[in-house]
Amino acid sequence: MPGPFHVTDPLPSGQFEPLPYGLLEVARVPADNADPHWQRGVAFQAPCVTGATTYDECLVVTGSGGAPPAPAAKVENVDLSLRGVMPFTVYAWFDCSPVGVSGTEREQLAEQALAAVQGWQVERAVWTGVAGGRDVVFPSLDGDTAAVYAQGASTVLLQSPVVTGNSTATDAVTGLGLLEGMLADCHTGVGVVHVPQKALPTLWPLLKPQGGRLKTLGGFDVAVGAGYPGTGPGGSDPGEGAAWLYGTGPVFAYRGDRLSIREPRDALDRANNTLSLLAERTFAVGWGCCHFAVLVSLGANSAGGGGVIS
Repeated sequence: MPGPFHVTDPLPSGQFEPLPYGLLEVARVPADNADPHWQRGVAFQAPCVTGATTYDECLVVTGSGGAPPAPAAKVENVDLSLRGVMPFTVYAWFDCSPVGVSGTEREQLAEQALAAVQGWQVERAVWTGVAGGRDVVFPSLDGDTAAVYAQGASTVLLQSPVVTGNSTATDAVTGLGLLEGMLADCHTGVGVVHVPQKALPTLWPLLKPQGGRLKTLGGFDVAVGAGYPGTGPGGSDPGEGAAWLYGTGPVFAYRGDRLSIREPRDALDRANNTLSLLAERTFAVGWGCCHFAVLVSLGANSAGGGGVIS
């Protein structure tokens, strides 16, 4: 008979290591994150600019002789629609013995449990729009139906339908190029390409690690989500051997403080002599302009061969 098991901690508190290129690693934390009012929802304006060119007929030459015609009238080309982001909460709940574990140790267990699940859960919620079994997360990557919220005299755009670049799966080189092209036309700065974890090996030859982040060769940030399911617009099935990629403008993520229920009067189950612990954190994740999707085939040859770019 073996002796009593040795109780130890092979993974000391604070040593949970998240995957390096997840959504929360790419998202920017807003400057007003410390203001808790964001947990009621966030409304913001992100200038979506198409731009245009014109000329002065007194200062140009057409090359065909004669005076050039007057330029067309200038038109509005900046969209300042009020956009909105709705919060959701990730939690970890478990029971443990109230005896032999200090309050500090229980709090550390709760923090570890939350740290282990929050990245995956945030990615799944932001991709699918689902939290607690309901479509309540806005905006979402695979959301394909416009959603608005009336705030006084203003209308807040919560979800814009995604624009798809193709309807049948293409190779990864063509698909990523198509997605980057649409992003570059929409947002001339650095946007984000959202990649399901299962698609990373296919895309790897087209990506490069840089400064702790993963980038496309064109310079876009890449969020590789273990929680990203790879579904298409409206939650559609991509089919065997394929996955959807999404492209958005820069992503931001508000992050709440961690809360734990640890008072015995609230959490002690006297019938079973267990203490329930709850750790939770509220998030609000969004982006401004641009929302595109492409369907790519998965496979070793899809990205044009092997090789790693360092």
